[in-house]
Amino acid sequence: MSTEGMKQQIEKLVELQAVTTETVKISETLDRVKEKTTALDKRIEQEAMQLEDQKALTAALKKQYRELEAEIHTTDGNIKKIAEKRVSVKTNREYKALLKEEDQLKRHQSKMEDQMISLLEEIEKAEKTTAEIESDLSAVTEEVAEEKKKIAEEALRSRELLEGLNSKMKTLSKNIEPKLMAKFNMVKGRQAKGIVVVPVKDTNCGGCNINIPPQMFNELQRYDSIKMCPNCQRILYWQPAEEMAEET
Repeated sequence: MSTEGMKQQIEKLVELQAVTTETVKISETLDRVKEKTTALDKRIEQEAMQLEDQKALTAALKKQYRELEAEIHTTDGNIKKIAEKRVSVKTNREYKALLKEEDQLKRHQSKMEDQMISLLEEIEKAEKTTAEIESDLSAVTEEVAEEKKKIAEEALRSRELLEGLNSKMKTLSKNIEPKLMAKFNMVKGRQAKGIVVVPVKDTNCGGCNINIPPQMFNELQRYDSIKMCPNCQRILYWQPAEEMAEET
């Protein structure tokens, strides 16, 4: 292959690298879209779980209140029965025993009534907290829906861009020698960020920054063959200083 032909091939490889780098960036953006969506779903899930826990707490308090209410009703009936019995007792000893039992029941009833008052306060607080969480959940749901809409729009734009770039990559690939494409794809498979083609900067590899041999640097400037970094195996190309200055 002539020097000019090799130079053109390298230029196409550089262009292909630019497109590849952009596709990697967009793919990462799409990955972040998934992460954002998952995080938003998790946010709603946590709010919903908190609401369910609060509702369960409120229900437990109300159940406890109803149980005390039923027990007080039963105790009240027992007190009335004792009062009825006192009328028909024949001994002072029996009378005193009934009075003692009645007093114990009344004290127990009084304690339960105090507990019910405390429970009413707790139920009121629990219902207030439940209402606040429900309001928060409603607000979060609306906020998340809006965020998801924006994320979906962003994802759509990214996919459209990615589709265009993939099409451009196919077109570029057809104009690059099969052996060069094979090298490109081989190195690409080993690089997480898809950085395959890098310029030599001040005799250093633009990928791993290792100093390349002087002879290789000279050969790069002649465009007579494809050179690969002896350390990271990326494809190297020489870029005149003025062109680098223009890019930066």
